[in-house]
Amino acid sequence: GGLTNDPDFVEVPVEHTPSVNGLPTSMQYGYANGGEYQKSYHGLAPPFAQIVESPRQVHVYPMQIDTWNRDKMNLTGGAFVPGPYPKNARAPVTGPDAVYSGLLECPLTTRIRKHTTATWNASNAAQLFSCQKQQRCQTTLMTVEDCWAAARQLPGVNKLTISEDQGHSATLPSGCTISINATRAQIFFNANNASQACCGSGVDTIEGAQLSLVKLGLSLSLTHGANITMTGPDGVWFGVGFDAASMSNSPYAIIIDGRGGGGERGGRPGGL
Repeated sequence: GGLTNDPDFVEVPVEHTPSVNGLPTSMQYGYANGGEYQKSYHGLAPPFAQIVESPRQVHVYPMQIDTWNRDKMNLTGGAFVPGPYPKNARAPVTGPDAVYSGLLECPLTTRIRKHTTATWNASNAAQLFSCQKQQRCQTTLMTVEDCWAAARQLPGVNKLTISEDQGHSATLPSGCTISINATRAQIFFNANNASQACCGSGVDTIEGAQLSLVKLGLSLSLTHGANITMTGPDGVWFGVGFDAASMSNSPYAIIIDGRGGGGERGGRPGGL
């Protein structure tokens, strides 16, 4: 299957003779998920498939893209002129924004130059957390049993090695606190209600992890800086984008090429 410039064009497969096996005898496919330069897989990932019983014909709608306007530009030099465009395209054809073709799937090219003028203020000391006044939770856990039970209900805590303790401390906030690193969770109930310690004071490192198709670990430390670990499938490329919900948000991304190398895309380079 495919798309045309006519928004009213629709092709619907018609089944003339149903299959005795309950399988479809016609199908419209459209796995044009882009990313040709990055060799993105076009199709369904195993073990999924779309089956057609005994197909006899295949109709193909090719997608052909020419990003140059060959009638309005000098092909051996001179300014770039985009086009031709489909009639429904909204990309600029003229003006300062028409520096590349709107048909490009990923406009990251050496022909585009972006210059940013900025200054850097190094006078501010780095802080992961700063307490301006004593903080207390709106809901107070009055007993050590309530503290330990509530802490175990936090997301991901039960996957860690948990240790529990109680006492009378002047260096920890009063009530229930929990400290977490990559593998351990320390739950402490402080019976010292007069403690002036701020929740989160003295924190040097914060850590987080996310698991989907790729396992991502991130650690931010005042002493050691940022440390990112990524674990994914062997022999294929995979990547992680930060602070975004989709690729259209142009996130800073780290890509592992499946051959032992890696690189950064978009955002602000960090010298990977």
